[in-house]
Amino acid sequence: MAITVFDKRTKIGGMAHAFLPYAKDYVSDPGYPCKFVDASVDYLMRVFSRLRVEHSRLEVKVFGGGDALSQCQVHRGTAGCSRSWAGVGPRNVEAAREVLAKRGLRIAAEDVGGVLGRKVLFLTHTGGVWVKKLDNGYAKNNCR
Repeated sequence: MAITVFDKRTKIGGMAHAFLPYAKDYVSDPGYPCKFVDASVDYLMRVFSRLRVEHSRLEVKVFGGGDALSQCQVHRGTAGCSRSWAGVGPRNVEAAREVLAKRGLRIAAEDVGGVLGRKVLFLTHTGGVWVKKLDNGYAKNNCR
């Protein structure tokens, strides 16, 4: 899922692209921490703090969280998808909403859920975001 953050006053923006909800749930896989929603939001907030951007000014938008991997079950049966990935999209949306709220950040806009993936283009100097929903060709072509 993608989380965009933008400050209109300084014209500074950043985007997190996470694919798992909480780092604590994957302690056996410490790897790249920003693959987790909570860790990536924390990282963005640290960067904005270092740049002396007040968090209260941030415009936050959330995209993705589609359950695209559920399509594997349609094309391969339940054995085709790892249980750890089942429902990860909706869990990511829930995690994003929770993590952002705990940090006092309000979501200004969102396009979440469904079964299709999304391509997100974020202009970090304007805060503009364009979203294109992708067809389910990934599941059809890769989950056989």
